[in-house]
Amino acid sequence: MAISTEETKGCEHQPFLKNESILQDFFSCKTLYEINRFIDPEMGLTILYANGCYPQYERLDSLSSEKKSYNLPDWLIDDLYYCLNFQNTHISTFHPTNTPVFDGEAILQYGAFIDESEDKNMMSKSIQSLIQTTSMENDNESYLNKLKKDLSYYKDLESRSIRVILSDNASEKGKCGIRIYHFTEKQDRLYLTLLDLYSIDTSV
Repeated sequence: MAISTEETKGCEHQPFLKNESILQDFFSCKTLYEINRFIDPEMGLTILYANGCYPQYERLDSLSSEKKSYNLPDWLIDDLYYCLNFQNTHISTFHPTNTPVFDGEAILQYGAFIDESEDKNMMSKSIQSLIQTTSMENDNESYLNKLKKDLSYYKDLESRSIRVILSDNASEKGKCGIRIYHFTEKQDRLYLTLLDLYSIDTSV
Protein backbone atom coordinates (compact mmCIF):
# COMPACT_ATOMS: atom_id res chain seq x y z
CA MET A 1 0.00 0.00 0.00
CA ALA A 2 1.38 3.37 -0.96
CA ILE A 3 0.05 6.65 0.37
CA SER A 4 1.16 9.86 -1.26
CA THR A 5 -0.26 13.25 -0.32
CA GLU A 6 0.49 16.75 -1.55
CA GLU A 7 2.38 19.10 0.70
CA THR A 8 0.13 21.32 2.81
CA LYS A 9 0.47 24.94 1.73
CA GLY A 10 0.61 27.86 4.12
CA CYS A 11 1.09 27.85 7.88
CA GLU A 12 -2.52 27.91 9.06
CA HIS A 13 -2.45 24.17 9.89
CA GLN A 14 0.87 24.11 11.74
CA PRO A 15 -0.71 23.60 15.23
CA PHE A 16 -2.26 20.38 13.92
CA LEU A 17 1.08 19.15 12.61
CA LYS A 18 3.26 19.75 15.67
CA ASN A 19 3.63 15.98 16.14
CA GLU A 20 4.16 15.20 12.47
CA SER A 21 7.80 14.15 12.88
CA ILE A 22 6.83 11.64 15.58
CA LEU A 23 4.07 10.25 13.39
CA GLN A 24 6.48 10.01 10.47
CA ASP A 25 8.80 7.96 12.68
CA PHE A 26 5.97 5.67 13.72
CA PHE A 27 4.74 4.99 10.20
CA SER A 28 8.33 4.24 9.18
CA CYS A 29 8.53 1.30 11.59
CA LYS A 30 9.38 -1.97 9.86
CA THR A 31 9.03 -4.42 12.77
CA LEU A 32 6.74 -5.03 15.74
CA TYR A 33 9.77 -4.47 17.97
CA GLU A 34 10.05 -0.92 16.65
CA ILE A 35 6.31 -0.35 17.05
CA ASN A 36 6.45 -1.56 20.66
CA ARG A 37 8.62 1.47 21.46
CA PHE A 38 5.51 3.56 20.75
CA ILE A 39 3.40 1.59 23.26
CA ASP A 40 3.45 2.80 26.85
CA PRO A 41 3.22 -0.19 29.26
CA GLU A 42 0.88 1.72 31.58
CA MET A 43 -1.56 2.91 28.91
CA GLY A 44 -1.15 -0.16 26.69
CA LEU A 45 -2.63 -0.59 23.22
CA THR A 46 -6.39 -1.13 22.95
CA ILE A 47 -7.84 -3.03 20.00
CA LEU A 48 -11.43 -1.95 19.31
CA TYR A 49 -13.41 -4.21 16.97
CA ALA A 50 -16.89 -5.42 16.10
CA ASN A 51 -18.26 -8.56 17.73
CA GLY A 52 -21.38 -9.09 15.69
CA CYS A 53 -23.28 -5.83 16.04
CA TYR A 54 -21.55 -4.91 19.33
CA PRO A 55 -18.21 -3.23 20.00
CA GLN A 56 -15.59 -5.25 21.82
CA TYR A 57 -12.11 -4.32 22.98
CA GLU A 58 -8.95 -5.82 24.36
CA ARG A 59 -6.00 -3.99 25.88
CA LEU A 60 -2.50 -5.29 25.11
CA ASP A 61 0.76 -4.59 26.92
CA SER A 62 2.79 -5.06 23.75
CA LEU A 63 2.75 -6.68 20.32
CA SER A 64 4.04 -10.11 19.43
CA SER A 65 4.59 -12.08 16.24
CA GLU A 66 3.17 -15.14 18.03
CA LYS A 67 -0.54 -15.31 17.20
CA LYS A 68 -1.23 -17.59 20.19
CA SER A 69 -0.13 -14.85 22.59
CA TYR A 70 -3.24 -12.77 21.85
CA ASN A 71 -6.63 -13.11 23.48
CA LEU A 72 -8.28 -12.12 20.21
CA PRO A 73 -10.26 -13.94 17.49
CA ASP A 74 -7.96 -15.53 14.91
CA TRP A 75 -9.44 -13.51 12.05
CA LEU A 76 -8.80 -10.28 13.92
CA ILE A 77 -5.09 -10.97 14.37
CA ASP A 78 -4.60 -10.89 10.60
CA ASP A 79 -6.32 -7.47 10.54
CA LEU A 80 -4.07 -6.36 13.41
CA TYR A 81 -0.92 -7.31 11.51
CA TYR A 82 -2.28 -5.64 8.36
CA CYS A 83 -2.79 -2.37 10.25
CA LEU A 84 0.78 -2.49 11.54
CA ASN A 85 2.49 -3.35 8.28
CA PHE A 86 4.07 -0.18 6.91
CA GLN A 87 6.48 -1.80 4.47
CA ASN A 88 4.78 -0.15 1.48
CA THR A 89 3.40 2.92 3.22
CA HIS A 90 4.88 6.26 2.20
CA ILE A 91 3.50 9.46 3.75
CA SER A 92 4.67 12.89 2.65
CA THR A 93 2.47 14.89 5.02
CA PHE A 94 -0.61 14.66 7.26
CA HIS A 95 -3.68 16.73 6.40
CA PRO A 96 -5.73 18.11 9.33
CA THR A 97 -9.46 17.49 8.94
CA ASN A 98 -12.64 18.02 10.92
CA THR A 99 -14.88 15.99 8.63
CA PRO A 100 -15.10 12.25 7.93
CA VAL A 101 -12.75 11.01 5.22
CA PHE A 102 -14.67 7.80 4.65
CA ASP A 103 -18.23 6.48 4.72
CA GLY A 104 -18.31 2.72 4.99
CA GLU A 105 -16.79 1.21 1.88
CA ALA A 106 -17.10 4.42 -0.17
CA ILE A 107 -13.83 6.21 0.55
CA LEU A 108 -14.25 9.95 0.12
CA GLN A 109 -10.61 11.02 0.39
CA TYR A 110 -7.25 9.32 0.08
CA GLY A 111 -4.10 10.09 2.02
CA ALA A 112 -3.01 10.57 5.64
CA PHE A 113 -5.19 12.65 7.95
CA ILE A 114 -5.12 13.99 11.49
CA ASP A 115 -8.80 13.86 12.39
CA GLU A 116 -9.89 16.52 14.88
CA SER A 117 -13.58 15.58 14.74
CA GLU A 118 -15.58 14.00 17.56
CA ASP A 119 -14.83 10.55 16.16
CA LYS A 120 -11.64 10.52 18.17
CA ASN A 121 -13.85 9.63 21.16
CA MET A 122 -14.67 6.20 19.74
CA MET A 123 -13.79 4.26 22.89
CA SER A 124 -16.04 6.42 25.07
CA LYS A 125 -18.95 6.09 22.65
CA SER A 126 -18.42 2.34 22.31
CA ILE A 127 -18.30 1.76 26.06
CA GLN A 128 -21.36 3.94 26.62
CA SER A 129 -23.18 1.76 24.10
CA LEU A 130 -22.03 -1.39 25.93
CA ILE A 131 -23.18 0.05 29.28
CA GLN A 132 -26.61 0.78 27.86
CA THR A 133 -26.92 -2.68 26.30
CA THR A 134 -25.64 -4.47 29.40
CA SER A 135 -28.00 -2.53 31.65
CA MET A 136 -31.00 -3.57 29.54
CA GLU A 137 -30.08 -7.18 28.77
CA ASN A 138 -28.68 -8.61 32.00
CA ASP A 139 -27.72 -7.92 35.59
CA ASN A 140 -23.98 -8.58 35.31
CA GLU A 141 -23.04 -6.00 37.90
CA SER A 142 -19.30 -6.78 37.93
CA TYR A 143 -19.04 -6.34 34.15
CA LEU A 144 -21.11 -3.17 34.34
CA ASN A 145 -18.80 -1.75 37.01
CA LYS A 146 -15.78 -2.61 34.87
CA LEU A 147 -17.31 -0.79 31.91
CA LYS A 148 -17.99 2.30 34.01
CA LYS A 149 -14.42 2.28 35.30
CA ASP A 150 -13.10 1.86 31.75
CA LEU A 151 -15.33 4.70 30.55
CA SER A 152 -13.69 7.08 32.99
CA TYR A 153 -10.22 5.86 31.97
CA TYR A 154 -10.81 6.24 28.23
CA LYS A 155 -12.47 9.65 28.56
CA ASP A 156 -9.28 10.91 30.17
CA LEU A 157 -7.14 9.16 27.55
CA GLU A 158 -9.12 10.60 24.64
CA SER A 159 -8.86 14.13 26.02
CA ARG A 160 -5.12 13.87 25.28
CA SER A 161 -5.38 11.92 22.03
CA ILE A 162 -5.28 12.54 18.30
CA ARG A 163 -6.83 10.34 15.60
CA VAL A 164 -4.87 9.46 12.48
CA ILE A 165 -6.52 7.92 9.44
CA LEU A 166 -4.69 6.36 6.51
CA SER A 167 -6.79 5.61 3.45
CA ASP A 168 -5.70 4.22 0.12
CA ASN A 169 -7.48 3.06 -3.02
CA ALA A 170 -4.88 0.39 -3.79
CA SER A 171 -5.69 -1.83 -0.83
CA GLU A 172 -4.70 -5.43 -0.41
CA LYS A 173 -7.21 -8.06 -1.50
CA GLY A 174 -9.92 -8.46 1.12
CA LYS A 175 -8.96 -5.24 2.94
CA CYS A 176 -10.90 -1.97 2.90
CA GLY A 177 -7.85 0.26 2.58
CA ILE A 178 -8.63 2.30 5.70
CA ARG A 179 -6.56 2.15 8.88
CA ILE A 180 -7.31 4.18 12.02
CA TYR A 181 -4.89 4.91 14.87
CA HIS A 182 -5.19 6.91 18.07
CA PHE A 183 -2.12 8.42 19.70
CA THR A 184 -2.05 9.82 23.23
CA GLU A 185 0.34 12.41 24.57
CA LYS A 186 2.21 11.59 27.76
CA GLN A 187 5.19 13.55 29.06
CA ASP A 188 5.61 15.32 25.71
CA ARG A 189 5.64 12.05 23.79
CA LEU A 190 3.06 10.41 21.56
CA TYR A 191 2.14 6.79 22.18
CA LEU A 192 -0.08 4.49 20.14
CA THR A 193 -3.04 3.72 22.39
CA LEU A 194 -5.83 2.52 20.09
CA LEU A 195 -6.33 0.65 16.84
CA ASP A 196 -9.91 1.35 15.76
CA LEU A 197 -11.18 -1.56 13.69
CA TYR A 198 -14.78 -0.89 14.76
CA SER A 199 -15.48 2.32 12.84
CA ILE A 200 -14.58 0.63 9.59
CA ASP A 201 -16.86 -2.36 10.13
CA THR A 202 -19.86 -0.38 11.37
CA SER A 203 -19.60 2.79 9.26
CA VAL A 204 -19.55 4.95 12.39
